[in-house]
Amino acid sequence: MERLSSAERGPESRVSDFGFSEAQGRRDEMEDAHVQETFTTPEGKRIEFFAIYDGHSGRVGADIAAQRLHTYVENVLQKGVSLDEALMRAFVEIDKEIEAEGRYTHSGTTAAVVLIGDAEIISANVGDTRTLLIDAAQRVQCLTEEHRLVAGNEEEKRIKKIGGKIYQGKYRRVMAPDGSPGIMVSRALGDDEYGALVSAEPFISRTELNKAHRRVIIACDGVFDMLTNEEVADLIKNEPDPKKASELITKTAISRGSGDNVTTVVVNLIL
Repeated sequence: MERLSSAERGPESRVSDFGFSEAQGRRDEMEDAHVQETFTTPEGKRIEFFAIYDGHSGRVGADIAAQRLHTYVENVLQKGVSLDEALMRAFVEIDKEIEAEGRYTHSGTTAAVVLIGDAEIISANVGDTRTLLIDAAQRVQCLTEEHRLVAGNEEEKRIKKIGGKIYQGKYRRVMAPDGSPGIMVSRALGDDEYGALVSAEPFISRTELNKAHRRVIIACDGVFDMLTNEEVADLIKNEPDPKKASELITKTAISRGSGDNVTTVVVNLIL
């Protein structure tokens, strides 16, 4: 568990402590990355930054995002732009950098980013990594949007409109240019071979925090392919330690059969 001191938190921070866990699963390589950082806006407000990047086709994409995206957000904020605009610019810029540096491996990554301020939480995501907000009554609010293909959904319509094709096997996928099944997510960072078919434009949500909000959970699809949002929240309701809570989520996903990389971040909020 990582606990922030009062000096580290600052007078406006809503974050008490946090913990993370990860497991490689049955994959040959660990392609996930996670980040926790803090920075201050030009107005002097403290922002807590958390993120999970779930890489594919190697870990180049996840590593670049983990090393640079939060720094890009912080630098752009100093120019006076809004948090929403800073996130949008950061996702687009890091997408370009991954495409340039990962072009030989066609690497890419999903991203779920959370900015926690004194009064609100801002979430931005591409792909199928999720962020949940849990309150004292165990009510679960999903702050992210799932960018997977479902017959007739908006993502599938967008891809077909610009000339893309959908592979319809066990899972619907964005068909690769060479005609192979391709990838399951319709939005991600990197994945240069897909061009505009796989968009880097994030879904962004803003949620006002209140005294009932207790926890934020970020986890990759290795968790949510095995557990529902409500099951994840219920699993850790009696475990106050965020490190142990994150480990419980990760271990349960593995025990239920996830063969994927699994990464979980749990953040406790100050009452």
